[in-house]
Amino acid sequence: MKKFIFAIGLLMTSSVFALGDTNISMNASAEIITPITLQVAPLEFGTLVKPQSGRTDYQATALLEISGEKQQTVKITIPNRMNIVNGSDSLRVNLSIPTTQKRLNNQGEASLNITGSLRVAANTKAGDYTGSATITASYL
Repeated sequence: MKKFIFAIGLLMTSSVFALGDTNISMNASAEIITPITLQVAPLEFGTLVKPQSGRTDYQATALLEISGEKQQTVKITIPNRMNIVNGSDSLRVNLSIPTTQKRLNNQGEASLNITGSLRVAANTKAGDYTGSATITASYL
């Protein structure tokens, strides 16, 4: 009999604990910021004269302008190189930037120069070479 009463007591105690609900409030928030916009000038090497022998290296710069939320840090990604082509002929342009992160000022703006290096050899086919590369920017 004592075992039966003890078992009923355990069941009643378990039921009481199972029926007790606890609540807590969860807060949520979001900050919406200005999207990043990019503008970049063309990387213009101009008119180049190929050497009669050997190779000649040329450099050019293009200004990248970044706009977005003021005082935010932006990560900039560019490829290490790109190709510019003239029909089936191509030239490699090595690309570099001085930093991969830039903090936007109080107006939400920043800029940096992209440097391109191009090597022209004596056997480079004459003509107009063009190409494009993708630049990506994101908030950190």
